[in-house]
Amino acid sequence: MTARPNDKRTPSGFSGWLLLPGLMTVVTPLLLFAFHIWLIPDYQLLWAIKSRVSPSHLLLIASEFFANLVLLAAFFSALYFFGKKSRRYPSFSSLVMSGLFIFALVDVSFDHFYNQQAVGSGRAFGLLALFVISVAWWMYMKSSNRVKNTFLN
Repeated sequence: MTARPNDKRTPSGFSGWLLLPGLMTVVTPLLLFAFHIWLIPDYQLLWAIKSRVSPSHLLLIASEFFANLVLLAAFFSALYFFGKKSRRYPSFSSLVMSGLFIFALVDVSFDHFYNQQAVGSGRAFGLLALFVISVAWWMYMKSSNRVKNTFLN
C-alpha cells in the first residue's frame, strides 16, 4: 500500500473573507474619486473668494486637497497590487487603510481646533468605525492563510 499525499486543501484565491477587502479595495478609490469630483464646485467657489479667506486657512484647505490626492493615488496603487496578486498588496493595503484613519483623525481634529466645531456623534462614530476597520484589515492581512496563499506564495 502506498502512502497518500496529504490531501489537506489550503484556501487561496479571491473568495471567502478576502472578498471583503477586495471589494473595499475596488470601491474606495472610486468613491474617493467621486468625492473629489463632487467637491470641485466648492473649490472653485473658494478660489473665487480667496482674497477674503485667511492664508492659513487656504494652506489647510490646499494641504487637505493634496493629501486626498495622495490617498487616492495610494488606493489606486493598492487596487493595482490587488489585481496583479502582488506580494506588496497585504502590507501596502494595510498601510493605506491606516493612513486613511490617520488622515480622517487629523481632518476632524483640525475642524475641531481650527474652526471650533464640536465633534458630533456621527463623526466620532465614523472615526471609531474606520479605526475598527483598519485594525481588522491589518489583522486579517497579517494572519489569514488565504491572504498568504494568494499573495505571498
